Amino acid sequence: MRGKPVSGKTLFVLCLGSFLAGSLFTSQTWTQSSQTKESQIPNIPNHVSSLEAVTQDRDHERKLAEVNSRDIMGEVSKTHQAIQQVTG
Repeated sequence: MRGKPVSGKTLFVLCLGSFLAGSLFTSQTWTQSSQTKESQIPNIPNHVSSLEAVTQDRDHERKLAEVNSRDIMGEVSKTHQAIQQVTG
């Protein structure tokens, strides 16, 4: 069941009133939360050291991958030579 249609002017006034009421409430909580956010600002040296640790881990993983690929290529070469000896 539908109610009465709301005029555009009434809708505009309701929206404006809601916006102003929301602005009033958030401005009060915004000033309180901004004070606590200052204490939550991360320390840049901590981020730099964690970034360096991640970079070192990635370098280690890359080196392991290179060693493994060399091992695989060595095995492929040995297999190829064995096949050549058997067939040739």
